[in-house]
Amino acid sequence: MKPKSLHLEAYTIYETAKRLGYKSTKTIYRLLKRDLLEDYIYLERSRRVYLVLEPQNLPSLGGKLGKITSFLEGFLMVFPRLYKKFN
Repeated sequence: MKPKSLHLEAYTIYETAKRLGYKSTKTIYRLLKRDLLEDYIYLERSRRVYLVLEPQNLPSLGGKLGKITSFLEGFLMVFPRLYKKFN
């Protein structure tokens, strides 16, 4: 039986933000702080955080970010008083 090779394309948070079309990294850092992107994190030995854009057996990171941010925007439109808690 041959061993399977694993190929990952992992990018820094800044590179990920630019590839996904964000102007800043603020959104990604907020989601990382809330542990919503835990499945997409790749840690290097130097403790540098990388994000995997297309992990195996999971939806792409761009699709997940789109769903999360659209949900939060809709939620904050319905409950505007909670806006300060999310910033």
